Amino acid sequence: MDTTELAARKLPANKGMLQEAISRRSGMTSRESGQMLDVILFAMEELLRTHGGLTIKGFATIRRRVRKGRDYKHPVSGAEISVPDKDTVTLTPSGALLERLAE
Repeated sequence: MDTTELAARKLPANKGMLQEAISRRSGMTSRESGQMLDVILFAMEELLRTHGGLTIKGFATIRRRVRKGRDYKHPVSGAEISVPDKDTVTLTPSGALLERLAE
């Protein structure tokens, strides 16, 4: 199944499809674009870990958050359940990105 068929079915893209798109737009080989993508994703992880967030102007703000744990009762058994704090990541799209997506 090629990219156009997937787009027509509205299935989400994956890393391989992103690598392919980078390769087409940049003129790099698929292998080079894959290596570049890995470097970029690693750098983003590192910045989230060290700075807690990353803002890419015109695209989005990505933030590392801690979802607070909580205690609750199981609705059926009535057992006390404790959910610990959990790390998560949020992405807030920029206004410019939302405008481009609406076109």
